[in-house]
Amino acid sequence: MRRKILETYWGYPGASTRQKLFQQWVLFPLRWRYRNSIHFVEKGRLLDIGCGNGTELYKLKKMGWETYGVEVNEKASERARSEGLSVFTGDLFKTNFPDHYFDVVRMSFVLEHLTNPRQTLVEIKRILRPQGRIYISIHNARSLNYWLFGKWWFSLDVPRHLFSFSIGTIKRLTSSLELKVKAVRFDSGTRTFLASLQYWVNDRHEKRILTQGKQSIYGSHLLRYLFRPLCWFVDRIRLGDLIHLEIIKT
Repeated sequence: MRRKILETYWGYPGASTRQKLFQQWVLFPLRWRYRNSIHFVEKGRLLDIGCGNGTELYKLKKMGWETYGVEVNEKASERARSEGLSVFTGDLFKTNFPDHYFDVVRMSFVLEHLTNPRQTLVEIKRILRPQGRIYISIHNARSLNYWLFGKWWFSLDVPRHLFSFSIGTIKRLTSSLELKVKAVRFDSGTRTFLASLQYWVNDRHEKRILTQGKQSIYGSHLLRYLFRPLCWFVDRIRLGDLIHLEIIKT
């Protein structure tokens, strides 16, 4: 299903023109589920920074991309290479990719872990072709969840997260590098809300029963369904926990 939707709306190869017209009508209600997908580039090169064990990179390779990955975790990068993926173990600055080499660079919840986010974006700009795109996912420090929970906000994740970003800070950062934010999407779901609520309850009662027992807030399927409309509304008013950005090198 994912492949059919990407063929229809994001330019991935496979479907004929007639099939795409039919699929546009049939698959339109499901399009929103993949709204953060990467637009396809014929014979395009894609770099995934912080690719882990290469799960997403493997899917993108199967869909027609020439893929490359960078991963600091040695075991994860070895696992990715065992699947036939080209993955460098270490940080981006040691890869020595040529100038203007990639059509797309992807970073999914990586930027907040880096000691040098601005220098990383400078290096990405160097290796990215003109009009190339950067797809970044980050946590939103101006979210409703942060306002509600403060130090119990699940996505704060100190000390693993070295930086916190908002729409304002990420736009100032990218504009200073002459990178243009083309699209911003919020996509929170119930996970971070319920995890933050779990942290607050555990700290308030100084117990771990709610985390370990069957009545866990975070693990409750009922609460996930009940709070789903709220999370959908919060995303619509641009206060969601997760931000997905599409950025263009101008």
